[in-house]
Amino acid sequence: METLLLRPHHPAPAFTLTGGPGAGTVALRDHSFRRDLLLVVLHGPGCPHCARIVAELAEHRDDWEGWGTGLLVLHSEPNGFENAFFRQAHDEGDAVRQRYAPAGADVVLALIDHRGRFMDGWSLQHSEPVDWHEVSETVRWVAVQEPECGACEVLPAWDEALYGTR
Repeated sequence: METLLLRPHHPAPAFTLTGGPGAGTVALRDHSFRRDLLLVVLHGPGCPHCARIVAELAEHRDDWEGWGTGLLVLHSEPNGFENAFFRQAHDEGDAVRQRYAPAGADVVLALIDHRGRFMDGWSLQHSEPVDWHEVSETVRWVAVQEPECGACEVLPAWDEALYGTR
């Protein structure tokens, strides 16, 4: 898994997508200010690797929800995953995938906090396994540890030191 190159603690790239039959639209803003969100971008149910990842997501869902983190799956195929236990939307033309991950990424996992800030994330190829332990520990940290710590805010001087910008 490769770490996403988005700037942690900064606003996550916004999006608004079609949520599927009867679901209306799905927007990042819908999830902000309510709970943390694990955003997962996949190809769709026609991809055996993506179907496997969805099955693996089910194994971890209870822990994440217990920590107050929701799950949103975006798929580039027109049809979504049947009998889904998560909210999903069609990422037509891979617009969201392209905003979050480098070209060629098959899978994107991005953790966004309840304020709409990107916290951490990964991209990977289908041949790579998802490190669910790392994902879960990061979800737990953002949901439980960071709010208790209170010192995890990015200060302007950190931006300048790390990124050469303000």
